[in-house]
Amino acid sequence: GAAEPRAQDESAATFTRRLGSDDRVLRWTEPARDLVNRTRAMSPEPGATTRFRGEDLKIFRAEAVPATGAPGSIVEASSGGFVVATGEDGFRAIELAPAGRRRMSSSDFLNGYRPVVGESLG
Repeated sequence: GAAEPRAQDESAATFTRRLGSDDRVLRWTEPARDLVNRTRAMSPEPGATTRFRGEDLKIFRAEAVPATGAPGSIVEASSGGFVVATGEDGFRAIELAPAGRRRMSSSDFLNGYRPVVGESLG
């Protein structure tokens, strides 16, 4: 697009530790924007993870939306998918994969697993 390439300033470069399995776990007390960024960082593999009904649930794409409620609880379940309350705003999963299943849209997950408002993740 309109971006102009430029050389990186090597004196401003930093290093971090290697990411581990604990880094991909979504902690619902964190702000939704941070969780969306973590999801983006972990996609396409290994994917951000949480638990749903005792099983692992990988999330590959998400967005932050306005919402309030107890962190980790589902506060909306509609044809557009489901929204989980976080420490700040809501987290809407867009693409996810239940344990042992292939990737699917949030609406497909909603149709198959039928999460209900008040149910918890994590």
